[in-house]
Amino acid sequence: MVRRFAVLSLVVSGWACSSPLTPDGGADATPPDAATDAGVSPVAPAPPAVAAPPLLTPCTAGFREVTVGDDPAHCEPWPEAGRETCGEYEAHFPGTPGCTPIGAPCPAGDFADSLPTGPIVYVLAGATGGDGTESAPFGSIADGVRAAGSSATLALGKGTYDETVRLTPGVVIRGACASETRITNTTGSATVPTLSIAGASVQVRDLSIVDTTGPAVYVGPGASAQFDGVVISGAHGVGVAVFDAGSFTGRQLVVRGSRAPPGAPFGGRAFEISGGTLDLEFAVLDDNQDVCVFARAEAEVLLSRTVIAGTQPRADGSSGMGLHLRDGSQGLVRDTVISGNYRAAVAVSVAGTVLNLERVVLERSASDVASGLDGNAISVEDGATAALRQCLIRQNRGIALWAIEPGSDLTLEDTVIVNTAPRDPSLEGGLGIYAEAGAAVHLARVWITRSHEAGVAIDGPTTRLDGEDVTVVGTLSRESDGQFGRGMGASHEAEFVLQRVLLRGNQDCGLCFDRGANVQFDDLIVENTRERSADSTFGRGIGMSGGATGVFRRVAVRGNREIGVAILEAGTTARFEDLEVRETDSEDAFDEFGRGIAVEGGASGTVVRSLIELNRELGVMVLDPDSVLSMEDTAILHTLPQRCGETTCADRPFGHGAGAYVGGTLLLSRFVIRDAALCGVHLAGSGFATLTDGEVTGTTIGVCLQVPGYDVDRLTGSVHYSDNGVNLDTTSLPLPTPANGLE
Repeated sequence: MVRRFAVLSLVVSGWACSSPLTPDGGADATPPDAATDAGVSPVAPAPPAVAAPPLLTPCTAGFREVTVGDDPAHCEPWPEAGRETCGEYEAHFPGTPGCTPIGAPCPAGDFADSLPTGPIVYVLAGATGGDGTESAPFGSIADGVRAAGSSATLALGKGTYDETVRLTPGVVIRGACASETRITNTTGSATVPTLSIAGASVQVRDLSIVDTTGPAVYVGPGASAQFDGVVISGAHGVGVAVFDAGSFTGRQLVVRGSRAPPGAPFGGRAFEISGGTLDLEFAVLDDNQDVCVFARAEAEVLLSRTVIAGTQPRADGSSGMGLHLRDGSQGLVRDTVISGNYRAAVAVSVAGTVLNLERVVLERSASDVASGLDGNAISVEDGATAALRQCLIRQNRGIALWAIEPGSDLTLEDTVIVNTAPRDPSLEGGLGIYAEAGAAVHLARVWITRSHEAGVAIDGPTTRLDGEDVTVVGTLSRESDGQFGRGMGASHEAEFVLQRVLLRGNQDCGLCFDRGANVQFDDLIVENTRERSADSTFGRGIGMSGGATGVFRRVAVRGNREIGVAILEAGTTARFEDLEVRETDSEDAFDEFGRGIAVEGGASGTVVRSLIELNRELGVMVLDPDSVLSMEDTAILHTLPQRCGETTCADRPFGHGAGAYVGGTLLLSRFVIRDAALCGVHLAGSGFATLTDGEVTGTTIGVCLQVPGYDVDRLTGSVHYSDNGVNLDTTSLPLPTPANGLE
């Protein structure tokens, strides 16, 4: 039987009693057309498209395809047993099975086998009175260089050469092998390099440069050098310095253990490139100091199959970065591992600086020892640009990827960010991506999992994050105090523009934005957000406040806690087209709430085409003066009581389909409210609703009305009521409490 409210004046003088229009007060007044079938069919919302995962495969030759849990497959640079610990003259390069000797194997005699044709000058440590022949070698490299001229080969025999040498254009130095031909400088000045490259086309092979009092190698203006099969160990100041259009190329190269000169505040870099070019392939840069590779003054850096690991901080505990490009430098890094450094694996700064990383692992950056600040995988600052493609970012600290200041631009494509840990020792932070102060971030097929505090957060006017196919899963609350754990957040007029986003299994709030932030999402799924760890409260799906603005198309909000969609505070506005809010549960702390949509504090929301189903307490709610919720083509189904309804809140279990309270305004058109546990619609405390072209069915009470003198026509025009316990009741019921604002 379908019933409509009788159209007549209703005057209620005592709100503790029932309306005379309900069975509690007498027989329903039934108009002649009450049996007419409602026939209401709201247009169903279109479902969101699913975010595509990143594609990091196929792997580079020698790398292993690995899948961990539900994360996308990635490419491991090491065999299953991990990176090997190698001997002093060995290295384990990315994509190789294990430790490899550096350079050629040691010969049986003093000199290298298979020396090139052409002029050869022989040098053997300790020899005297020689003429540079194999049978009568010179005793020092300097004597050999003077005799060789250009385009000659110096064959260095086994032994240790303690001297400083200036290499002229075209000279080729060939050691016997890296482990037995050693160049050192134990008595020279801390500012004088052991090898100075003074011309073009210098080649150095199969030797080691060890324990130098100053820089190991200096490549001067316009000079060029190629080093193959060389170990540089224990330099002071810098391992290799390249200046003013100089060029250094390294293959099968190790630079380790560089340190600042005694008493110097900084130094110990493996490479310092100022206006020059560095090109490395199959290189290991390990246990250096300050910044492992530092490029400035429009330098160019090319790295492939290289390891930058274990860079140590300065004496004061600051820095310890892996790679730093600045001042207009350009970089391309491929198939490389940057691991176990301090403060940042990679830093890019100053406008005009551009770095591209492809198939790079950035991992295990530790917090800055001096300040306790982040251990970034990458920081982009002061207008610089960085782009990452098919990269794996894991186990960094504080903020994995950080962009700051106007003009700074960070692009991620087919990239995975996992297990970002809090800072040490504060235990704060642990964010996957953070942009602020006008920076821009662009994402395409990015997966962010098991961060702390927030998977993605942006802050500040003109800060913008845009892109498509973004997944943020499993963000955890901050370790220091159990707060937050959000999937995504924006604040202070920052802007999100995203398509195809999945936020799953985060804590506190799946997507939250406030303080004038502006967001646009097409195809958004927010599901299974859980309460924050501190107090087991919240677990909100989408939360907006503080004058924020949101435009959403095709959104599914499923299985969250406390509130599915919260639109709070004056000036906050949201528009949803094609919205599904399902199965919002009460929060664990008090077994309360579970609302589908809440509009409070003077905020406003517009929803076109929606399904609001199996939520708790209220399917939709509007609270406070100037709060307005307008819904068109909506189905509000199976609203359940709060979980505490059978225990601590038995006097206020709720279970209403829709409610308007304390001056809030609810506008419903082309709607169905079905199977609410208590009230289909609840109006109280000057709440206001206009219902048109709808049906309220299967509820205990069709409308619970607690507003004196309310114009019932606003609830009955083209609205059909059927199969309710009663259609109208004015018994006083408790009002729901306002939602708490998120920080």
